Amino acid sequence: MIEYLNPLQLFRQSQKRTYYMPVAVFLGLSFRDKSASVAISDKGYNISYMYGVHRRDKLMDKLVDVVQSLKKDCGYDLEGIIVADNSSVVPPVNIHNLMEDLCKKLNFQSLKYTCWKDNITPWSPELKCSRFGYSFCGSTLPLGCSIEKALPELQKRLERNSAQPMLQAFLHVFNTLHMERDEESMGRFKEREYSKRKVTRRGSGKEKKRCKIIQ
Repeated sequence: MIEYLNPLQLFRQSQKRTYYMPVAVFLGLSFRDKSASVAISDKGYNISYMYGVHRRDKLMDKLVDVVQSLKKDCGYDLEGIIVADNSSVVPPVNIHNLMEDLCKKLNFQSLKYTCWKDNITPWSPELKCSRFGYSFCGSTLPLGCSIEKALPELQKRLERNSAQPMLQAFLHVFNTLHMERDEESMGRFKEREYSKRKVTRRGSGKEKKRCKIIQ
């Protein structure tokens, strides 16, 4: 059974995992007209890694391979799939059908996914020049080409590999929410401990008074 969740719902579901459950990772998908890029998170949900760029007609087989290899080689479960909002691609992608087919091929009892509008990014991409060449978001071109040619080419590469920065943006927000939840939990814990201490102090004061009366 596939289950669409909005990003906040997926975050809440992910927090239900316990220490005794297998390690799980997120998978990121981003579509272009002829290709799709795939990214994978680390087990701590901190960093996203580019897995590859594949033709759209070959994507299903590649997704099955990557999920099966994660389970077989690393023992990782799939926590959920994050799909970039690529509504402008032609032909359009039916995400629900794609997830349903993937769920069947993997024999999953359930598969959670969400759509992510990448309007929040954890960094500001900028063009850098070094002795090795021009670099932009992890892609590099040699110094032999002009800056006018380098930037459009690097932007094309970034679009082809867009699953990685998209998933990284999701993880950035995910961890921010996680930290806020931990801070709230710690605040409630401190309040409870403070209340217990006040009650204990009051109780000890009454005991002292009783001792004086008996004496």
